[in-house]
Amino acid sequence: CFGLGYNSAAAIKLSKSLKIVGLEKDEEILKAIQKITVPKFIEKEIKIIRDAANKLYYKEGDLEIKIILGDARETIKTLNEKYDAVFLDPFSPKKNPELWTTEFLSNVWKRMKNGAILTTYSCAKIVRKNLSSVGFLVLDGPIVGRRSPSTIAIRR
Repeated sequence: CFGLGYNSAAAIKLSKSLKIVGLEKDEEILKAIQKITVPKFIEKEIKIIRDAANKLYYKEGDLEIKIILGDARETIKTLNEKYDAVFLDPFSPKKNPELWTTEFLSNVWKRMKNGAILTTYSCAKIVRKNLSSVGFLVLDGPIVGRRSPSTIAIRR
C-alpha cells in the first residue's frame, strides 16, 4: 500500500508536522523507489521517501516515517494509534481484492480517529459499498486524469 510513496511525498510537501506509517508487502517496490524519475517540484520529498524506503524508517524534526513490511491484512492489526488520514492505494479490487474487503476496511476504520478521512483513487461500486458497510460516509472525490471521481470516506 505504500507503493512508490507519491501520496506520502505530497503529504510531506504540504505539512510541517507529520507522522506517516506505511504498510507494504512488496520489497521490490521499495527498491524501485530508488530509481524512479520524478518532477523537480517533489525531488526533495522523494529524497526523504527514498531514505525511508531504504531504512524502513526516517525521522527529522517533526517528520517521521515508518514502513512496516508484510501483508497489510496482518500488519494493520499491530497498529495501536489512531490516525487522521489514510491513503488507501492498493492495486485495483480485481487485482488485489483482499485489501478492499469489509474485513480489511473494518480494520482500517478501527485505526482512524472520528472525523478522519480516507482517500482512494477507486470508485468501484464494491469498494464504496464495503466502505459504507463498515461505517464510513462515502463521497465523490476529485476527478484526476480520468472520467470517474475518486472516493473520499469519512469515519463517523
